[in-house]
Amino acid sequence: MAIPNEQLESARMHKRWSVNVASERVGVSVNTFNRWERGLQVPQLSTLDMVCKAFDMSPEELGFAQALIAKRRTKAQTEPERGSGSPEIQVGPLEETHNFKYSLGKTSDEQAEKSPEHREQQNKEEDGRDEDRVDKALSRRRMITTLLGTPISIFGLAQGGATKLLHPTEIISLCEASIPLSWRLYFEGGLDEVKQTLPGYLTQLTKLAREPSSYQKRATVLASQGYQLASLLASQYQNFGTAANYATQALTFADQLADPHLQTASLIRQALVYFYLKRPQQRLRAYERAAHASQKASALLQGRAHIGLSEVHGCLGHEQEARQHLELAYQTFPEHCEDDPAFPYTHFSRGSLLGHEGIMYLNLGDPQRAWENFALMDKNLPKTLVPDRIELTVRQAMASYKLGDRDMSCDYVETAVRFSLMAGNQLRYDEAYDIYEKLLQKWHKENRVKELSSLF
Repeated sequence: MAIPNEQLESARMHKRWSVNVASERVGVSVNTFNRWERGLQVPQLSTLDMVCKAFDMSPEELGFAQALIAKRRTKAQTEPERGSGSPEIQVGPLEETHNFKYSLGKTSDEQAEKSPEHREQQNKEEDGRDEDRVDKALSRRRMITTLLGTPISIFGLAQGGATKLLHPTEIISLCEASIPLSWRLYFEGGLDEVKQTLPGYLTQLTKLAREPSSYQKRATVLASQGYQLASLLASQYQNFGTAANYATQALTFADQLADPHLQTASLIRQALVYFYLKRPQQRLRAYERAAHASQKASALLQGRAHIGLSEVHGCLGHEQEARQHLELAYQTFPEHCEDDPAFPYTHFSRGSLLGHEGIMYLNLGDPQRAWENFALMDKNLPKTLVPDRIELTVRQAMASYKLGDRDMSCDYVETAVRFSLMAGNQLRYDEAYDIYEKLLQKWHKENRVKELSSLF
């Protein structure tokens, strides 16, 4: 017989958190947290760390003392069977939204046909898969973070010591591995980790890129790529002035090399800052410069410049120009973006194409076409706590609002806020709030809309 975890429930009540809030703070589904409180399930070790951090309490204080002992005993018993080699790195989403109305899983009608016992067993299996995915994703992120942090530690020792620990070519070799890893970590949701490690690399690269030497060009390439990522990262924290400065610095290094690939990518980052600042004329000029530079760049950069021009022309009401650049974008965009030489430091994809096309349709007053684009993205994008998923959820909320679907727009706003809070993404949180204000203006008397106020 399951014994309810009264200590966990008491800790939650002491915080004055509902189960919904507690599950959001921890980063698991509501079903999972409910099962913990009811004593039907205990967290895995890595998930238990997240619980303790959310409550600022020990496992013993949260009623997981015996579970902790049992888990560690099981882990100790199984580890010898794995061998002494390096652990296999697996990629998995941080969390799936099983209760989300428009998820790609089973519909509510299909669930209703199953017996309560079957649904209970299915919930257990789904919750177990959730925790497994949390473990795998966190393990991968931790490993990448460790790899990125080790050179930073060495750089710090070198700065504090009397002699240099590394030759500049060794520093550049480390950066050539770490900058692409930083881009990957960012797009896998590791914003905070990148924020902690990237400045150390930029300090080293900036110095080496400004000193004439045989390795200056390599350092300058990496510095431009690193500052582009720094611009993107700063935008997520609403530091738009810093983001603009970083994009300018990236472009300065690109111009120093006269490299059309880096020039195009840097100008696109500038345009993105102007997108968030709602400055269409400056955005248009940046994209026009990017399109010009991209004539000597890769197909991925050419396509991304054209879809950017399509979006901004739509914002300015230039429908003919918007559609012309949309056609050029589809003609240019490569089928396999990962094979493009610019992908490692841009991560532009077919999702970038669909997303900006969707925004173009929203700007041109065609929310149905926008919704169709976002639906295509939804099918090909895992429901994970990564920047692309959170951004898509915000766009879906806006499209739902413009389609006049109150309940659906409320659902998406709620999910966007929850995802943004869990990922620490202030930009998407504020965008979701802007949509919430629109919902209030249109449906201020509706209870479903009023309920959203608790999110903010």
